[in-house]
Amino acid sequence: MKTSSAYWQGQASNHTLQRVYGVTFPDSKELKQHLFRIEEAKKRDHRNVGPAQELFFFHELSPGSCFWLPHGTRIYNKLISFIQAEYFKRGYQEVITPNVYNLKLWEISGHAAHYKENMFIFNVEGQEFGMKPMNCPGHCLMFGMRQRSYRELPWRVADFGVLHRNEMSGALTGLTRVRRFQQDDAHIFCRPDDVQQEIEDMLQFIDYVYGKFGLQYEMFLSTRPQKYIGEKATWDEAERQLAAALNNNGRDWKENPEDGAFYGPKIDINVFDALGRKHQVCLLLPLLPHGSPSCPCRVPSTAGVRRRMAPDAAARHPDCLRWNTGLSLLGFVAHVFLLRRGAVLCTVSW
Repeated sequence: MKTSSAYWQGQASNHTLQRVYGVTFPDSKELKQHLFRIEEAKKRDHRNVGPAQELFFFHELSPGSCFWLPHGTRIYNKLISFIQAEYFKRGYQEVITPNVYNLKLWEISGHAAHYKENMFIFNVEGQEFGMKPMNCPGHCLMFGMRQRSYRELPWRVADFGVLHRNEMSGALTGLTRVRRFQQDDAHIFCRPDDVQQEIEDMLQFIDYVYGKFGLQYEMFLSTRPQKYIGEKATWDEAERQLAAALNNNGRDWKENPEDGAFYGPKIDINVFDALGRKHQVCLLLPLLPHGSPSCPCRVPSTAGVRRRMAPDAAARHPDCLRWNTGLSLLGFVAHVFLLRRGAVLCTVSW
């Protein structure tokens, strides 16, 4: 069917090999259907549609970073405005955080140990700094800037800041796999007994947004992997709350055993494009309050994030939920405007 290059054993330091793809079918009818889907996919390939409609393009001098042309920028800004308005209706406050942090923060969060090869790291006056690949540590620093009261909970914030991830050049795929992107990244700091309700509200929010664009989707509960950190009891409780929220949501869902992050279980959401292909666009992840220094969710405790649960109660660490409606606004544009129907009427003004 096609060929591509690949590194021996998946290591970039090894020799390059030639990979040959092939597929077989029980009968000629299924083969014809497969070839038809391939041709239809080419027509909807946003990497071709974007430049042709003067929405966006990519350039070799900035690989993995999209250039948004005027027409595309209007659509992009309209999508952001829509999400911002929906966040505001649901009690979220928008925040802005720095793009660059001292590597000490990433050592605290665990990114330096587990994610450094995917970050852009550089030296400033003899100290290492890194461009943020995600907003979690910055939001934890915000919450921890002072002593918080239980009256402020739940504390919901949304961030549309620019993120950078040092993806391998061979993995870059148009808007769906990039090095520079924005996502409607939200965090909720809340009481433990509020977690399930907050998750249910998130799922309703997601259903509303996807319904607006006519997207069909499926949900999975990814549970504790074999290699994990923290206490089993903490994991069990988090998985119980996620499962209860999914059951109350009323939609079908499936369990994805042992596919959670090493620091917490998660809800993965896949959408279907016009050809029935799946694309992961969203995740909902409780950031468990582990004490391990290797856990990205340890930032709250290390950064002094504490608050009182009730009047006269002792200060303790908060529970934190991280989620977004579309994972990446770039990817969402690709999935919604270019993959779903091939054309979407979008009213814009300027």
